[in-house]
Amino acid sequence: MKRLVFLLLIITLGLFALGSCTGDGSDGGSGDNSGGGSSDSGGGDSGDSSGDSGSNEKYTVTLKVSEGVTVLTKNPVEVKSGFGASFQVSLGDTVAFRSLSAGSYNPTTRKITLQNVTADTVIDFVCEDVGYSTLYSYNYEMHGTRYDTSSVENGMTGAGTLITVTAGLASREFLGWTAGGEASSDNPYISTDRSFTFDLSPDMVDENGRLFLYANYLDENVYYYNANGGSINTASASISDKDYYTATRSGDVLRVELREDYYSQVGAASLFWDDGSFGRDGYILTEYNTEPDGSGEGYSLGSKFPLNIEARMLYCIWSECTEAS
Repeated sequence: MKRLVFLLLIITLGLFALGSCTGDGSDGGSGDNSGGGSSDSGGGDSGDSSGDSGSNEKYTVTLKVSEGVTVLTKNPVEVKSGFGASFQVSLGDTVAFRSLSAGSYNPTTRKITLQNVTADTVIDFVCEDVGYSTLYSYNYEMHGTRYDTSSVENGMTGAGTLITVTAGLASREFLGWTAGGEASSDNPYISTDRSFTFDLSPDMVDENGRLFLYANYLDENVYYYNANGGSINTASASISDKDYYTATRSGDVLRVELREDYYSQVGAASLFWDDGSFGRDGYILTEYNTEPDGSGEGYSLGSKFPLNIEARMLYCIWSECTEAS
């Protein structure tokens, strides 16, 4: 009886094992065929296959540098199509960056980056040995009029930086650029070009490492009175009208500057009346003249003076008082 039970148990286990093998084979074959079919579809000459091939294409990016520059990372590099490449560089203490043929350069991190590479590319990283330390930063500020523009924002700028400034006020005659203040006999022009490119070098800045660059224009809205032997009364009504002009005295010369908005409308100055603006004991003010001896162009008191002429100095012309006058 025990043998019979044991035999039946063996037969049952055998049948169960046979059924399991048959089921696994069927499922496995089905699974393999299904997976293989999917793989054939994706890896054939279809669009997917073409896309896979394109995404795996690689290009070489080479960085070409000037003397005094060291590339700290691998050069050249291979990148997949559409990907980016970057290089880390080191510049000598007297080497200044000048230009880059492709990509972008961060002077703070000294990193060069090229995005979306789609072809073999050579990047020219051009620098120049300027002969002085470029490790310092200088304070650069531009002065002149609000119409002047610059490619570099005011603020701290690294030594050796090339800066381009443009005198933007086209309506006035541009005279030139000066450093540290307006033009004078002691402060000549460093350039008379409207668009001026310069190297921010140590000899351009003051002892505090600052550069104040000035745009100088012909003062078309400015003219001058010379008392010509008389005196100037700065308390008179004629020289206190700040709605139209401002007047500044320097010795026996009065500088009158018309307001820009007023000058753009009239283009001329209304000359002072004889109301005490100028005085001279024993004399009467008769006219203003472009020559101190009265031999030039004369203008009557209160008349219009055109500001588009070269002579902007007007001399008071006096006539001696007589008993009858």
